Amino acid sequence: MKKILLSVAALAFVLVFASCGKDKNAPVITLPTDDATPVFDLGDVESALAGVTANDDVDGDVTANLTVTGLDYAGAATLTYAVVDQANNEGTIGREAIISTGRLGGHYNVSSKDLDDPSADPYAYNVTAAKANNPAQLIISNFYDSDWVLTLDAVPGAAQMTNEANPVRVAYGDGQALVYATATYGPTSNPAQYTLLVVSYTFKDAVTNEVIGSYEDTFELQVK
Repeated sequence: MKKILLSVAALAFVLVFASCGKDKNAPVITLPTDDATPVFDLGDVESALAGVTANDDVDGDVTANLTVTGLDYAGAATLTYAVVDQANNEGTIGREAIISTGRLGGHYNVSSKDLDDPSADPYAYNVTAAKANNPAQLIISNFYDSDWVLTLDAVPGAAQMTNEANPVRVAYGDGQALVYATATYGPTSNPAQYTLLVVSYTFKDAVTNEVIGSYEDTFELQVK
């Protein structure tokens, strides 16, 4: 009986010792020490991981196990780096970045819907999207004979459509109208595309400021 009690006590001691020695510390992720906000292309995991390291107090260098998320939408973004050690402790860290619109440039077919006449057939036209000096922006040309700046935020749904002459003055009927535009975007229904952009705008009489037309234009941005 005494031997059994001693064996149980010894086993308990081993279990307590093993528990005390268990790895409970998460790996530490170290980012590059550059003060400038980095700019990455859409989906460019390799560039986002460059210069980032991860070390664990038990497993050592675990940089090869690093993952990064937050590269899916253009604009200002917070990337999340994560790594897990062999004891399943996870280390994470955030990093502010800009995801460039550069891969979204090109020609796009646009479908324009008259919000005041739902039965009317959509009007089709095309625009050109080009990279701007600001990596979070695209220059949209051929939208009512003017260049518009489209600013995307990496949080899906946030976008701004502006123009130096906003509101833009255009010919409308026998007179002139002012164009006021806003934009939103979100997931597209086609997996081959990047995102669905919706531009909503109204025409107001340049003299009376009365609303004389409301439209909604859509097109699907593509990653080139």
